[in-house]
Amino acid sequence: MKVKDDTNPFFHKKGNNVFNWLSRIIEDMLPFSFCERPNTKKFNKLDPISVDTLMKYIKLTTERVEKKVADGLPNQFGIIIDGWKGGSTHYIAVFASYLDNRGRGNYPLLAIAPPFDETAYTAENHKAFIGDVLELYGKSLKNLIYLVADNAAVNTHLADLLGIPMIGCASHRFNLACKKYLESSEVVLQKIQSLMTTLRQVKQAGKLRTKTDLEPIIRNATRWSSTYEMLKRYFRLQEFIDKTDEVLANNMPSPLEMIALKGLMEDLEQFQSTTILLQDSKRNLQEVRCIFDEMLKHYPTMDYYLSSDGGIVHSPDFEIAIVKILDDEVHNLSSTQEEMLEPFRQANNASIGVGISPVKPDTPYALQALKKKRKVITNEFIDMSFIPPTSNIVERLFSAARLVLTDYRKSMSPYTFECVMFLKINRELWDASLVSNIVVKA
Repeated sequence: MKVKDDTNPFFHKKGNNVFNWLSRIIEDMLPFSFCERPNTKKFNKLDPISVDTLMKYIKLTTERVEKKVADGLPNQFGIIIDGWKGGSTHYIAVFASYLDNRGRGNYPLLAIAPPFDETAYTAENHKAFIGDVLELYGKSLKNLIYLVADNAAVNTHLADLLGIPMIGCASHRFNLACKKYLESSEVVLQKIQSLMTTLRQVKQAGKLRTKTDLEPIIRNATRWSSTYEMLKRYFRLQEFIDKTDEVLANNMPSPLEMIALKGLMEDLEQFQSTTILLQDSKRNLQEVRCIFDEMLKHYPTMDYYLSSDGGIVHSPDFEIAIVKILDDEVHNLSSTQEEMLEPFRQANNASIGVGISPVKPDTPYALQALKKKRKVITNEFIDMSFIPPTSNIVERLFSAARLVLTDYRKSMSPYTFECVMFLKINRELWDASLVSNIVVKA
């Protein structure tokens, strides 16, 4: 009969208990005090743990995972960045982006922390921040070969300071294109916005609830999709709105405006399907180019934002070159493009084609383009389909961060917050064995 050895990390009782507590708190984004609550102790099957002990192992595990990330970083890699405001603190998030030795894209979170100088958010300060982050992992700015970020001026300037090409977030570009497209319909959209605002008032909302459970939605200035949601809700609410109400009458669209709104809604449905496609974490630059080219056939006025050499694009040669490689058009690379892709070159030279999927007539424009596209993998360069065309990975991080840094947890220090987010996002890098090993040595 085999005897359990509590000194072995694989069977260490305390280590497994700590691991289970870390998993519960980190994955479910629970407050640290959860482990000391009376009902937790009463109904939980895990051995009790104090907040201080929990925090101790959160920080020790973070340090160990940082070392694992550092060991995995190659000599050349890209970064994905964005900023977020939690309360009164501005955070900068930095992800690495590289192809590992198994041919898989890797995107570990390196940092989510305030800049060291919180009085200025310039490109120079961002560069210094990134340099300090990389130093923690035994790397420097010289190891960077590309930047993925939204198209804000501070990011384009940052790419210039770093001397590397930048891929502007495709989702951000499309959001800007849609907002620009909607400007021509602003008069009637403002009517719907005013109508929805009025319907949210106490008395009007009360009257509306006697007819439907649907609530009015208003748009915000940040994302075009809020206009889509508002208009979609208006069409659903239309039959329940009292058209004889004098308060509402001024903002009711005319019959001619209704025709325009229905046409606009058809466009917004296309935009929404495109937005969803762009949010897919497996999307690559070739597919984005395919989507954008198809949208430009139907909406040519979006060319400033969506064309391969549009005015908003910071490094058109770099993006075009990657698309050419993914299209197996190495022979069409310019000398400038070849030079930019030198870090991605490998010895072998071959290509493999992947078939075309059938397309139904009622498929949205962007999805039609994707299904018709023949995917090609070339071996002269590494498979560059891993290079992200968006910074959506950072947006997903910020969505989780909002659930961690709630109004009830504003006193959490930036370092503790970073540890929690670091372990949550890099969850695949720590397991029971690693935590038990830490506990044994602590």
